[in-house]
Amino acid sequence: MGNFIENDRRKHSDWVNRTLAVVAVLAWGSFILALVWFHYARPDLIPGFAVYKGIEDEFRDEWLRSWTDALTIQLIVCSLFSLSAILINLNRMRRKEDHFHTSLAMLAIISIAAVLYLLWVVYPQF
Repeated sequence: MGNFIENDRRKHSDWVNRTLAVVAVLAWGSFILALVWFHYARPDLIPGFAVYKGIEDEFRDEWLRSWTDALTIQLIVCSLFSLSAILINLNRMRRKEDHFHTSLAMLAIISIAAVLYLLWVVYPQF
């Protein structure tokens, strides 16, 4: 039995590896866009100076419905992209030098947890 590197018939990446890379980039891009939606959807942070001056009423203390809907949809899209990339990767891993993309697993966990938080904590406030 020889070295796996010597017996590897793959000369360059095939269409599955390129598809996996594209889906991973789309998943991370979707997550970054979800962070932008989160910035606009969340309540304003009230600084201590505003509390001291008594002007905390000028800051928004509730979630905005339209931005929260966009955030939820974006997080679901991010979850679907990351889970599909994980499935492609799991079906593709057959050799010792193939590795599992833990960043996609963490992205899937974070985006699913964020969707559950929005559904259980934020949406009942509306």
